[in-house]
Amino acid sequence: MKAWNQGIYSSDLPVKLIDNSYGNDICPSYYFRIGDQFRIGDQFYQLWIDYLNKEDRENPESLRFSLHEAENLGDAECPEIYDRSDCVDIFTSEEPEPMVTFIRELCSQLHH
Repeated sequence: MKAWNQGIYSSDLPVKLIDNSYGNDICPSYYFRIGDQFRIGDQFYQLWIDYLNKEDRENPESLRFSLHEAENLGDAECPEIYDRSDCVDIFTSEEPEPMVTFIRELCSQLHH
């Protein structure tokens, strides 16, 4: 099994990344929400991180990092976070730095 270089970590961001990966997924994913309190109607986001080497990806043409809006189909005690049914990329990048910058700016906009 290949080692996975995530390239982005919670310590890089003003949010906590929570592992949301599932064994059948083509790559790991993490979710986060913006805000300090867990409330009904919070906006969740899901960050997908593919292999560093394009030839190791299921689709070598896809960019390594993609961010989607997500929804909680569970509750505050037992969240079940999934990409929204109308899933579209909010932002994609091959390198981690543009994704980190985008998430920081998104957090800044939504906190003001």
